[in-house]
Amino acid sequence: MVLILGKIKCCFCKGKKGVIHSVHGYGIYKSDISKRTFFHLECLKEVEENPTRHTHTDVDLSVQINDKLEDNIKHNQDIIKNIKENDEKLHSRHFEALLPSRGK
Repeated sequence: MVLILGKIKCCFCKGKKGVIHSVHGYGIYKSDISKRTFFHLECLKEVEENPTRHTHTDVDLSVQINDKLEDNIKHNQDIIKNIKENDEKLHSRHFEALLPSRGK
């Protein structure tokens, strides 16, 4: 989910401007707004690349965000696979329904 400008804040820089991404929050890092954790991709990459320059809380939060992003990618791939299978079934049934009936 991508949100542009709003009342939400990046969990790392506390900035409100720019493109803010989000994942479902869990554990002690749950956000108050809709239980999601909001972040800028730039801030997340900064914490990943220079963990010694940030607090332990920020580093731990970035690890959890990455775990959630990987889970979302796997989940989305399953959803896309199911949608394609259902789409193929619908197409085949639709074309079968268009064929003239036999024996009548």
